[in-house]
Amino acid sequence: MNPAAGYDSEAVARYFDGLGFGEFERHDTSPVQRIKHALHVACLHDHVTPGGRVLDLGAGPGRFTEVLAGLGCRVTVVDLSAEQVRLNEERAKERGYADSIDRWLQADMCDLGDLEPDSYDAIVAFGGPFSYVLDQRDRAMRECLGRLRPAGRILMSVMSKWGTTHAFLKGVLDLPRDEADAAVPEISRPRPRRAASKPDISATCSHRPNCVTSSRVMECGPSTCRPQTPCPHTR
Repeated sequence: MNPAAGYDSEAVARYFDGLGFGEFERHDTSPVQRIKHALHVACLHDHVTPGGRVLDLGAGPGRFTEVLAGLGCRVTVVDLSAEQVRLNEERAKERGYADSIDRWLQADMCDLGDLEPDSYDAIVAFGGPFSYVLDQRDRAMRECLGRLRPAGRILMSVMSKWGTTHAFLKGVLDLPRDEADAAVPEISRPRPRRAASKPDISATCSHRPNCVTSSRVMECGPSTCRPQTPCPHTR
């Protein structure tokens, strides 16, 4: 996946098809991941109305689908990856909450035309699906808002630039140079530093005839010197 090239739905689908059940297991890989999972579960309990109709978007194998089913919600499962949808359905049947699922659907969050408008009390988009659609995030948001009932809400998690860099920097550094350059958007590459320009010395201090200050201080005096460029004779 190349962020510089914009959203590539096929690339995202291939990634999660290959990841398989690892998308479920990643929540148990470290104490930090377990804390994140607990916070997401608490968010569902705090903000999803029990018994409501919920769209679980980018649902994966069903970490949060099961929580929603436990709240008595009627859940529609949507994921871009056919493999993730298959795993979600398989796990729901194994765990005994398949009756809470209205539908399993492979679909792109940028095109939810197969779902009725104004039909969900909440949309849950955990796992960062909005971060994967990159330049199409506004379109994805419009699609989601069109499926919410009045007073409905969207619960989402997104990946920050710092968090993504922290998580994947080693993998980028291990790439051959040409692949690494292609993976990093042009806008995020470091720019050469410009030489510092000398201040324009043009204003004269009224306290001593031979003292000059930056032109940013047009008149130097106890009540007019700016804090960032004070006249040394007022200290």
